[in-house]
Amino acid sequence: MKKTCRRINTAGKAEKRVSISRPKAYAVVNKGHYVALISASPGDTVEIALDGGDWTLCPYNAGYWRVQLGGLVDGEHRLAARVVEGGRVFVALRRFALARRGAAMQSGLS
Repeated sequence: MKKTCRRINTAGKAEKRVSISRPKAYAVVNKGHYVALISASPGDTVEIALDGGDWTLCPYNAGYWRVQLGGLVDGEHRLAARVVEGGRVFVALRRFALARRGAAMQSGLS
């Protein structure tokens, strides 16, 4: 007999989530003035980490938490965003690549 499991939310509330709206997954974006956009519930504290680095606070402005991606070198990068609430951690991950404006880049993202 096959058993099926279903997740039940006993608190009656939807789980909070954090998501990365921009850059899109596996996107190759132009190097320079590029801003990543993070979505979460209003009032949350959002932290980001680039390429496995330290977690830092992400500023909120006009409906999104925003982080400048300037200063990164060409190539593949990983962006992580998290919200911590009551000992629970919600994380979103995104892989993307930077290329100089006008430069062709082969995307080997996997």
